[in-house]
Amino acid sequence: MFAHAAGAASPSFIDSALHFVWRTRAALASAVEANRVYGELSRLSADQLQARGLVREDLPRMTLRALTHASSL
Repeated sequence: MFAHAAGAASPSFIDSALHFVWRTRAALASAVEANRVYGELSRLSADQLQARGLVREDLPRMTLRALTHASSL
């Protein structure tokens, strides 16, 4: 009837809290890195972006994709 009575191992509160903190820290680090890269790319001229195979309109979409990918890891 109860999970502990059935022998199912459940994570402790501390384990759950540490996992939450770790995931939050990783998400924040990813957001900071995405912001840094976006800032660098947004300062480039159209010709410099084109040399990298990019156009200015791609930058926000690419940033969101990178953040979405990082948060699913």
